[in-house]
Amino acid sequence: MSHYTVCHYEKCYGPPVSYSTHIERKKADGTEHVPYNIKRRDLTRHNKEFIKEAREIGRSAAIEKRLDAVRHQKDADGNEYERKIRKGQICCIEIRMSASVEGMAEIIEQGRLMEWCRESIKWAQKEHGKENIVSAVLHMDEETPHLHVSLVPVVSGESKKQRTTKKRAAKDKEKAEKNGEEVPKKKRRYKKKATVETLRLCADDVMTQWDLKRRQTEYAVAMAPFGLERGEEGSPAKHKDLAQYYKEQYELQRGRLDELLKELAGQEDLVKEKNREILKKDSQIREQEKELNETR
Repeated sequence: MSHYTVCHYEKCYGPPVSYSTHIERKKADGTEHVPYNIKRRDLTRHNKEFIKEAREIGRSAAIEKRLDAVRHQKDADGNEYERKIRKGQICCIEIRMSASVEGMAEIIEQGRLMEWCRESIKWAQKEHGKENIVSAVLHMDEETPHLHVSLVPVVSGESKKQRTTKKRAAKDKEKAEKNGEEVPKKKRRYKKKATVETLRLCADDVMTQWDLKRRQTEYAVAMAPFGLERGEEGSPAKHKDLAQYYKEQYELQRGRLDELLKELAGQEDLVKEKNREILKKDSQIREQEKELNETR
């Protein structure tokens, strides 16, 4: 039977602390947080943070520290300048790494779980840059062991919008020259001071459809030594959100419970009928005993 890899990318909306509560199993005030989907609370103590800095200062602080590299930069002359992060901008991407239930069970049985974790984190660091992987937490207390790898999408170079604008301008110029028309003038912009390497925050550059598809294949190749392989390419199967999955499980169990209650209700009516028959027979026996005593 084939064991498939799981490598799911998801944008984190809102402040980092909202996701950290679930991942670190503790609230902002340090008190314990117990999610509704925990299957084995006794295994929570086996959850593990693999990134040293996140272990020392916490996941949320580690994300903020990496964001400071975007906020405070230097130009070519060595002068510092600040770059604002837009309100509501995606500051973190969660990479959920795991395998099919049977595949993870086999890895644990072989005693290779920690090796699998290290290799998965190593792949993520190589793919996105070691400095951008700020946290990697193993969860053992849910249905299937899995890693929550936190990626801060810091990139450099031209944005997708800039590349698209340049391509469009080049096409317009080529078309104008071909038709003998005047080349449209570029809108005047103020010249900016060149920087050594401008860093910016852009989740869309990280999560292009082509890149996501490529990573599924490359991650599966990296996990091949563990007996794992890529899922069927082009499969209509879609990733299901945890909340949706547990909602469906609840509705399924509710349906089964309703059927059981109906069955028990039917049995209750049957028991009542049997009790009436027994009482009727008991009454008949008492009358017969009374008649027998009178004849004596």
